[in-house]
Amino acid sequence: MAQLIGAGQLLWPDLKSYYELMLKRESEGYPNFDSEMQNEPINPRDCSFNMDEFRYWDDEYQSEDDLIRLMRSDVLFYGSVDPSLGKEGRQSDYSAIVVVAWNPGKGKIYVMEADIARRSVDKTLEDILAHHMKREIVHLGFETNQFQEVMAENLNKLSRDRRIRVCLRAVQNTGDKVARIQALQPLIKSGVIMFSRKHQILLEQLRYFPKGPHDDGPDALEMVTRLCYKPLREFSRLYSKFLD
Repeated sequence: MAQLIGAGQLLWPDLKSYYELMLKRESEGYPNFDSEMQNEPINPRDCSFNMDEFRYWDDEYQSEDDLIRLMRSDVLFYGSVDPSLGKEGRQSDYSAIVVVAWNPGKGKIYVMEADIARRSVDKTLEDILAHHMKREIVHLGFETNQFQEVMAENLNKLSRDRRIRVCLRAVQNTGDKVARIQALQPLIKSGVIMFSRKHQILLEQLRYFPKGPHDDGPDALEMVTRLCYKPLREFSRLYSKFLD
């Protein structure tokens, strides 16, 4: 029987506390914990990412302000959106908004926001603008396959009506999604992409990828990483120099 049904949510709170479950997960490891307590016996060898290779910027810096201050002016905020239709229900897709601090001088990508939630289309658009206003996103990648193109047009209209300048970059994903997201593995292993421990849903989706039920966060992370290393045809050549 699953004990955790979401970030910080317990199915049977009287059986074990959240703190006790986290201690058990850390002492026994994710695979054993997921098999015994979550009824999710996923073999980690079937997944693309090794969580032991992840590096976290909030292990080194006390706050986001400390991180940005130490980078001084050598930082740009990039974002990406993997939208959803906003259907209700536990099996519906998430929409994912990922914002990173891109430091081209060091070739580092710091994940600042991983806002992954089930929400309506209108709420998604409002949240995108809120994140943009908070950090002045230089470029915002927006997946425009199928219905998402209409959402991108609505976002453009909404931003114009409110006189908010959003530099929207349309992203057409035509290749194999699994291969695209798996291409992040060397960047994660080398520490080019730095995560925050507070982004539990993103970390959980990466841990289970590609066997998990949702990949909206990893998809948005791949898009914003690609955006940082524009132009696309030079992506592999450019980021390879940071893997030594």
